[in-house]
Amino acid sequence: MKNSKITPRERVSLILNHKEADRVPMDIGGTRFTSLRYWALKKLSNHLKINSIYELYGEYSQVCSVDEKIKKKLHSDFRIVTLTGGDSLKNIGGNKFRDNWGIVWKKEYLDDKEYTYVIDKSPLEDVKSIDEILKYDLSDVENERMYKNLEEEASELRKSNYAVVGSYDLRSSIFGIFWFLRGFEKFFMDLIINEEFATVLMEKIMSIQEKIMVKFLEKTGKYLDVFCLCGDLGTQNSLLISPNIFRKMIKPLYVKIIKKAKNYTDAKIFYHSCGSVYPLIEDLIDCGVDILNPIQVSAKGMDTEKMKKEFGKRIVFWGGIDTQNVLSSGTVEDVYKEVKLRINHLAKGGGYVIAPVHNIQSDIPPQNIVAMYEAGYKYGKYPISC
Repeated sequence: MKNSKITPRERVSLILNHKEADRVPMDIGGTRFTSLRYWALKKLSNHLKINSIYELYGEYSQVCSVDEKIKKKLHSDFRIVTLTGGDSLKNIGGNKFRDNWGIVWKKEYLDDKEYTYVIDKSPLEDVKSIDEILKYDLSDVENERMYKNLEEEASELRKSNYAVVGSYDLRSSIFGIFWFLRGFEKFFMDLIINEEFATVLMEKIMSIQEKIMVKFLEKTGKYLDVFCLCGDLGTQNSLLISPNIFRKMIKPLYVKIIKKAKNYTDAKIFYHSCGSVYPLIEDLIDCGVDILNPIQVSAKGMDTEKMKKEFGKRIVFWGGIDTQNVLSSGTVEDVYKEVKLRINHLAKGGGYVIAPVHNIQSDIPPQNIVAMYEAGYKYGKYPISC
């Protein structure tokens, strides 16, 4: 389809419905999983000579909103509406901070300027009984201030020509939040040796997630083209849990919350999971997921050509431009080759959005970021011929 007057929203609609448009859509800063950390954004802004506003979505993640001038410069087709103030941190001393979930984060410096946060203590790691789980107070998570001006923002974005994405913090997690609260080792042990305990834990947390999601969608759902959920299911080399455990214990929760989401919006459901998730793609489709992100091509089994052939008519692939090796240490020429390869594998017939594999870190040279979007704009025109 060639039409110089097509809008970004029209382009995205075609692609998300597995049809070809004028070009492949591109995303930078359109979700909270496809943006930049603070120092990466600072380097990119300086490289582009753009005076950006550095607004953090959340202190612990260090992920920023992307300046409108940068989005336009790099041809981004998406704009984001998100919760604000939901992942603030309270200093409790000793370089440690507590969030609204009760998770304690420790600030660790990577150099003399840049820092990150790692989990120091999970609030439910010492809990031993179901009764303790049921009594655990999560009321601070449901902060009404997060929804202030939300509908007005979504409505204004809808008046633009861009596709509107609903994307927010840990409250959109429907898997990772379990081990954030319980502790990594203990949660996965619970799944094996204490199923009843794990089930009660997950159902309690999901009930909170569902309430927050419904409030968000009540205000934004009718304006959205895409709605984001998340939860890492994979590692570099395998799944975090077996497919059988996922299907038995996790999948029913996914089916329920995605079905609930679709009662409040016609938006496509975007699901973010890093890692080697190929064995669960069929299950995610069955759960109602429309879009898979970030397509970590450096992880085991994440063969883009194979995945497109198997699932390309039923799920959209969003991401796939390798941050782990190519963007971080490759040349501009390498980046062009990478983008060309992923377009060739994933874009034919629609169903692909160009974006990096997860948020861009400060080790990625800004010239490589620019090259990614230049290459996407050059090679992503339909009909695909690269």
